[in-house]
Amino acid sequence: MSVVLNDWYGAQTKDMRTWPAQVLLIDIALVCKLRASVSYVLIGIVTLWLTVLLTEEAYRWGMFEVSLGNENVSRVTNCASPPCPIGFPSAFANYCNNLSILIFDFYFTRGFADGVQKEHE
Repeated sequence: MSVVLNDWYGAQTKDMRTWPAQVLLIDIALVCKLRASVSYVLIGIVTLWLTVLLTEEAYRWGMFEVSLGNENVSRVTNCASPPCPIGFPSAFANYCNNLSILIFDFYFTRGFADGVQKEHE
């Protein structure tokens, strides 16, 4: 959960994003053979978080303003009347890129982890 909260701050201030750390946590869960539910819960959390970010980036419904306040948002944006939506097509492209990283990494790491387990049997 701390990764999501740190990423929330990074997304709104245009600072370093931390959601990719969740990918590392999923990889660790797969390689260490933790319960399968752990990996799926982490994937669900990241997918939900990326979906929330998609809607905020596309429509600016106020999630960033709640924590920063309007005066701080205007300092980190570069438009006449912040918050500045990037539009649904751009936000959806970002979402698809990020989600594909998550899914491909999960697929390849799961294959690697399964292969390692078969070698040890």
